[in-house]
Amino acid sequence: MQSVMLRLAQAAILFSLVTGSPVSLQAQAGPAVPGARYFDAGRTLLAQGQVIPGFQALTVAVLLAPDDMTRQAYLLAQLDRGDHNWDVALHEALYAVAPAYPPILQRLAKLYEGKGRSADAEALYLKWAAMRPDNPEPFARLGEHYLFTGRYQEAVDAFERHRALVGDSDYAVRRLSTARKALRDEQATRRLSQARMPSPGPAPSVRMAESLEATR
Repeated sequence: MQSVMLRLAQAAILFSLVTGSPVSLQAQAGPAVPGARYFDAGRTLLAQGQVIPGFQALTVAVLLAPDDMTRQAYLLAQLDRGDHNWDVALHEALYAVAPAYPPILQRLAKLYEGKGRSADAEALYLKWAAMRPDNPEPFARLGEHYLFTGRYQEAVDAFERHRALVGDSDYAVRRLSTARKALRDEQATRRLSQARMPSPGPAPSVRMAESLEATR
């Protein structure tokens, strides 16, 4: 109950900011369609060209009705329009509103990857995996991230977790095979490189002693 009231409080504050009108928590707690006012406000703000507050209001509407798939589909479809799906600042603003909402978390992590912000992307994928250890998707995303960044042992570990949750699906088997092959190739390259390294010569003192001995 405390987390629900906290969400309602955050939603009320956000609605007040983006619409300029106060909102009663009691009024929000009672309607048959939770978050309907935020959903309507979000669409209105988007139509007015107020992108970030509009999407924030839509995101709050989704949080208040997590089982409403139509509302979630609308939010994500709007994010896919125009340049919104490439807008890092927009997704960061939505992540600030909904830091535990997987679709936003996943999208922001992917954008960070595209910007070369690997550590930030990894942190979000790890957070998602910690939030949902029973969900195979974050482990698949982690595995792909580690493959992309050349961290093959971590990729193997992530894909193993994924396979443990879904079984031997075609995807799990193929990606795990790819990660293991990349790891073997990396290890083989490292061994070959070490074998080709010249052995260190004698220490300077030994070379000096040998030189003096040769002149006698």
